Amino acid sequence: MPLYLIRADLTKFPCDAVVISSDESLRGGSMMGAVGSAGSPLFLDALRLIGTMPAGSARHLKDVRFQCKHTIITAAPLWRGGKQHEVEQLTDCYRNSLALARKLHCRRVAVGLIDSHAYGIPQDIALDTAIDTITDFLEQHDLEVYLTSFDLKAYAESAERGKRLDAFMRANLRAEPPHGLAAIFNGAAASAPMMPLGGMQAYHKKADGLEQALQMIDESFTEMLLRKIDERGMTDAQCYKRANVDRRRFSKIRSDKHYHPKKSTAVAFAIALELSLAETQELLHKAGYSLSHSSKFDIIIEFFIREGNYDIGEINEALYDYDQKLLGAE
Repeated sequence: MPLYLIRADLTKFPCDAVVISSDESLRGGSMMGAVGSAGSPLFLDALRLIGTMPAGSARHLKDVRFQCKHTIITAAPLWRGGKQHEVEQLTDCYRNSLALARKLHCRRVAVGLIDSHAYGIPQDIALDTAIDTITDFLEQHDLEVYLTSFDLKAYAESAERGKRLDAFMRANLRAEPPHGLAAIFNGAAASAPMMPLGGMQAYHKKADGLEQALQMIDESFTEMLLRKIDERGMTDAQCYKRANVDRRRFSKIRSDKHYHPKKSTAVAFAIALELSLAETQELLHKAGYSLSHSSKFDIIIEFFIREGNYDIGEINEALYDYDQKLLGAE
């Protein structure tokens, strides 16, 4: 099931469970003030009954509910230079919380990002650990997870990758460049960015009539997707999980030769399969799309493919930072 990055207030987010962090004393942390004021006395009473918790552990706060069925508390580590197992403890916070949510039969979980402000954790480590751990967990278990924060943008801006992406965006974003079929018909193919490949050749063959033209129909998106999965030696599950797509949607694609995905879903599969830029264009063309330099979304995707970075979590961080649709999210 997918991972989503959103700005949200955990106390107002409707789901099966929310995961709130505190320090080991259960008295501090960036979420505690807002959660404590929004909750009933039951919340503070539940914390007093627990007392303290070791870093990395997670507990179910029975009878404490906001807009959810269950509330989970996890104890985040204080950063002491990174040499006292802080990263391992931070990883345990997410893994143990999600395991507990699964034990409670939850399907939709909102997890508050354990940020750097309250615990001193470096920004890149805080966000990367959250995304890597949650993604690894989702490869083995069916959950829908929302990683929430009021300030995810600050994390993305702190990364060196973000600086390179900004430069790439400034250098390549154009107003309305010619692209796709319009570029060919206007004789502008030479200047069009990232022209669709592969199946486009069918349009260059002259047909004597409509019937003959319809017989020249190319391989569909579904057919190419399944062929690429086989060529990569991947299982269906490996592919759709890497694409941040849930099993039910993939089943619809597999069962329908003429399935028409949204662009973000088609790109997600290209990233999951680690396709080259040309292969990505070809797969998108099968679904009726292409990449161009007139779209921030498209430029971000091109940037990561050119860098050979197919980490969908990192790509979604960048898309989120630029207020673009996330991969795999329909």
